Amino acid sequence: MLDFLISPAERYDLIVDFSQMPMGTNVTLTNYPGTQVHFPGITGCGPEIAEIMQFQVTKPLSGGGDRTTPPEKLKPQAIAPIEPKPHTRRRDGSCTSTSSSGR
Repeated sequence: MLDFLISPAERYDLIVDFSQMPMGTNVTLTNYPGTQVHFPGITGCGPEIAEIMQFQVTKPLSGGGDRTTPPEKLKPQAIAPIEPKPHTRRRDGSCTSTSSSGR
């Protein structure tokens, strides 16, 4: 169906259209074969987990159909710029680091 690679700590927002699937269909989100769960500090030692999640198509959409907007037709709302007031305090900072030996 669809393959994509996701790294640890990455996130994807997916929109999946199940409207053409027959009732009673199960759709399973799976890992690639041999993919191991990431355990910090123990490379390649996590268990393999093939199945992540299953969707069960059990009933049609209520309300007569899909009313979502496809991503290519979404338009972000305009955001008004923030204007600082005359007495607004502004703080600038910087960070530095040194080793334990002071260098």
